[in-house]
Amino acid sequence: GEGYDLSDEQRSELEKLCRVYVDDRNPTAALNIGTMTLVKIRDVHAIFKNLVLEAREEGGGAVDVDLDKQVVALKNSLQQRDNEIAILVNMVKQGKKIPGTPGTASRGVAEAKEGARGGGGG
Repeated sequence: GEGYDLSDEQRSELEKLCRVYVDDRNPTAALNIGTMTLVKIRDVHAIFKNLVLEAREEGGGAVDVDLDKQVVALKNSLQQRDNEIAILVNMVKQGKKIPGTPGTASRGVAEAKEGARGGGGG
């Protein structure tokens, strides 16, 4: 009948069947709850809702904390890069040579060679 509630034993059995169904990785798995009644459907729905809420409380929080830590680390790294880029841009605007970059020493040598050639031919 549709008008009765399930016993604690029946409800416990339904929860066990739901957990087996959820744990089954087969995408075509089927939930077999026996004779389908409105009461069973209502209780299965409540069991699934509780499973989702439990999963959010247990696993969801830890994942969010890890993601938050990663976001903070990436933001800090990005801010550091932005600061470094700003320093380099300012150095370029001021015409300063950036230490350790290739080309600065060879440019000076090339200019010296040009000056030596120009001075020797005059």
